[in-house]
Amino acid sequence: MRITLASGAEFEGTYNNGPEPTSCRLTMVSQKKLPNSADIQNGAGRREQPTMSFQRKEITEARVLPGNASKGDGKAINGME
Repeated sequence: MRITLASGAEFEGTYNNGPEPTSCRLTMVSQKKLPNSADIQNGAGRREQPTMSFQRKEITEARVLPGNASKGDGKAINGME
């Protein structure tokens, strides 16, 4: 899932519904866009976190990404599709 915050920052990770109804949690998170800037290029300034929580009121957009979006070619570990 990729979320956009009111600040313009974008984060991508696996959605994990938290215990609080006013927040949500992403696991295996990477920041895709800094606030008020272009996409992060070549990993410069890229931040990765094991878990991040976000207040639902700060999320302006949430998108489900197609399967294997972060795996590049979508092949399984053993090379089989």
